[in-house]
Amino acid sequence: MALYTINDQDIYLEETGPQNAPYAFLIHGWASSSYTWKPILPALSRRYRCIAIDLPGFGRSPVPSHPPTIPWYADLIARLIDYFSPNQPVLLLGHSMGGQIGATLALRYPLIVERMVLLNPALSGRLSTRVNLLIGPHVLAERFLPLEWLLHLLARTPLDYTELSAQAIELCRARTGFRRGLSTYSRRRSSSRSGTDARCMLSGHATE
Repeated sequence: MALYTINDQDIYLEETGPQNAPYAFLIHGWASSSYTWKPILPALSRRYRCIAIDLPGFGRSPVPSHPPTIPWYADLIARLIDYFSPNQPVLLLGHSMGGQIGATLALRYPLIVERMVLLNPALSGRLSTRVNLLIGPHVLAERFLPLEWLLHLLARTPLDYTELSAQAIELCRARTGFRRGLSTYSRRRSSSRSGTDARCMLSGHATE
């Protein structure tokens, strides 16, 4: 990884892809690192010069000297974009908190962002206890190279616990959404005089 200093803040970056290609900046989520993007970097770097960022306080980047905020992260990445691609807007990819940072950056600096891909972007910035319990040990393991390689190898086998855990969480969410949708349907059905106000429920949401 390469080390850069922007606004007196040290930042580690993973750089890959053709030198003369358009830039893609990849912003990871809370309690994660640039390692998040390793599965898609080989394909994405065929077309883009990819810059996967370790946000300050995560991965190998040191903790900032003050409590970081979403706008502060956005301003910092904007300076990085100005450094690497001063004359061409970039592709911005953000996951979870990285999506929140990316959206903030695009609102504050619309001229430097050509397009965005936001994957499960955070809205409130709060994570549930079960997500913290699942992700915390994984992120800690990524800080040690042998364990990082072990996780990388496990991700290619049926022993990839992260995929199984994600499926379990999604199944739980789907069931919860269905129960909420059924409850909403029942209330609307009972409150309707003629029964013609009932709506079709899909994934726990009413179609208006």
